[in-house]
Amino acid sequence: MVTTVIAEDLQTVWAMAEAPDGRLFLTERAGHVRTIVRDQLVPEPWAELTVHEVAGDEAGLMGIAIDPDFGSNGFVYLCYSTSDAPRIVTNRVVRMRDIGGVG
Repeated sequence: MVTTVIAEDLQTVWAMAEAPDGRLFLTERAGHVRTIVRDQLVPEPWAELTVHEVAGDEAGLMGIAIDPDFGSNGFVYLCYSTSDAPRIVTNRVVRMRDIGGVG
């Protein structure tokens, strides 16, 4: 088996999803959505969210899903944790749109 590294120095990758155009989207727990294009990590995040991250807990930017009609609507769905008050953490699902390679 041959292993090829296509991205390094990422911060706690939580989930990945491939778009129909071949881009690989991935979430970093700290709130960054990153993309890999033709085996190269794009230097700037596709999107940045303000998240509530708790070390050792399942919180922060977590899941990602690409809409089945991504090619026509550009929708990407994300799940992340937020906190509006101390010790009250809620999870949200949001929809973002890809416009020109940016969320």
